[in-house]
Amino acid sequence: MPDDELDDEVLDDEEELDEPEDLDEAALEDLGDDELLDDDLDVAATGDDELDEDVEADVVEVPVAVVTDEEDVDDDEEDVDADDVEASLDEILKEKLVVADEEDDEDEVPDTEDRGESSLKVLPKQPDEFVCQSCFLVKHPSQLVVWVVSLLSFGCPLQAIVRTFGLDERTVAAWQKKAGEHAEAAHTHLVTTQPRDLGQVQADEIRAKRQGRLALWIAMAIQVPTRLWLGGVVSPSRNGKLIWHLAQLVRAQALERPLLLVTDGFSSYVTAWKRAFATRVPRLKGRGARRLQPWGGIVIGRVIKSYQKLRCLGVEHRCLSQGNWEEFALLSLPGQVLNTAYIERLNATFRQRLCGLVRRGRCLLRKEAVLQKNMYLVGCIYNFCTPHQSLKGQQTGAENTPAMAAGITDNIWSIGDLLRYQIAPPPYIPPKPWSNRGRPKGSKNKPKLPQEAMV
Repeated sequence: MPDDELDDEVLDDEEELDEPEDLDEAALEDLGDDELLDDDLDVAATGDDELDEDVEADVVEVPVAVVTDEEDVDDDEEDVDADDVEASLDEILKEKLVVADEEDDEDEVPDTEDRGESSLKVLPKQPDEFVCQSCFLVKHPSQLVVWVVSLLSFGCPLQAIVRTFGLDERTVAAWQKKAGEHAEAAHTHLVTTQPRDLGQVQADEIRAKRQGRLALWIAMAIQVPTRLWLGGVVSPSRNGKLIWHLAQLVRAQALERPLLLVTDGFSSYVTAWKRAFATRVPRLKGRGARRLQPWGGIVIGRVIKSYQKLRCLGVEHRCLSQGNWEEFALLSLPGQVLNTAYIERLNATFRQRLCGLVRRGRCLLRKEAVLQKNMYLVGCIYNFCTPHQSLKGQQTGAENTPAMAAGITDNIWSIGDLLRYQIAPPPYIPPKPWSNRGRPKGSKNKPKLPQEAMV
């Protein structure tokens, strides 16, 4: 060990100092007592000096790291006398070696906590950020927009949102309008423009209250097997024009396959269905409009209900305006009778989430466009973000949305995903080249006749 070798060297030096040099007897007799005493003192002095030099040399030769606390080392050197070197040298060397080992360990293994603390930087809150009152974390304004739109789409009153978040009513209304426009565009891109085998469709209307003792009507349709909301049309009156627009909307999403169409007793539905689900073919002889060739396998069912003082008392009878009951049994769900229960349940969902559709409420609608945007916002959230209890997997028990059941998407969307969905812009159509041929009609553009001809 280095400590043992160092101790042996120090002990050898001490033995050499203790043993005086051998002198001849003749030389001792020639020396006097005084001279001998002086020489002994000189030898002792020189011996002490040589001892100090040897000790310092030994300490320097030891590979000891530099001690940071210089004041403690100086105090130890001052306290140690030349007479006490033999007793305290071992302790001093051991302390120095221990301090050197500790410093080597600190240099080899740096403190990761100190390094991590020095690298952390806390940024101040930016002007476009806010602090959440529930989790006390800094949030971005886009999350606030998602929260507000989520509350609006589930029937939260606008005044409650303004009171809670400290926003202006016009700001909340603008967010709702933009979200409705985006939802309508997403519905058109993902649902309307993708024809599919519908199987069975139910349609109905809802009456909404409007300011000034007026009313707005919403006609909607649903695909029964997947519970997919197919869309809706808003009109100030309940007439054949409203039903015809809804029939065209359903026709754009259907493939030419057998289809069951179920409605209530409104007679305009039968005419609109027969006209929409038919193909125009040219006449073989004569002139005139092209004749309509109906699709094969179209079954139209009607559920006639009895009303008294604007209240439905029950179902009077069920009939088929086109097709037969055998075809109805093939197109309907197992054990299903002719009914409109699925569209009525969807109407209840819309009445719950749109305050203007509540029968007994103080919220009144003003504009038809606002109701249409809110309808598409609620309908898209129902299709893509709301799991349906009847669509849950029988074996796995996994939750499914109507869009997942229809094969449009493979996961449950959040409202933020719906609002961030990017829609491709329409294709660019170059304008027609400008032509200078012809002369617009009007007296100002007539060619001027010379003065002589006019005279």
